[in-house]
Amino acid sequence: MISSVQKQAFHELIEVLHELGLLSHLMVVGSWAEYLYTLYYDAEYVPNIRTLDVDLLYRNINLPRETVNIYEPMRSRGSYMLKIRYLELGSLLKTVRLKWKS
Repeated sequence: MISSVQKQAFHELIEVLHELGLLSHLMVVGSWAEYLYTLYYDAEYVPNIRTLDVDLLYRNINLPRETVNIYEPMRSRGSYMLKIRYLELGSLLKTVRLKWKS
């Protein structure tokens, strides 16, 4: 079961990404994608969220062209750790991992 703290932190992340104009460049992957599925399709599916992090796939590392600071807006909303890691799967993909403290 997803705690209210987890849901609030996830929604804050989505709000910040929207405010920064980054949502069109990102895709939620991992277990939080399951949570979104239940919101948009009103499914009786129970998401299997076992971690306190959100995985985001940065679909095109060249967009947006300008540098966007995600750290400060997230830090101002609470206690977040931001870690960026790179995966190579045929081409370079950027995965952003955001973790909150509960």
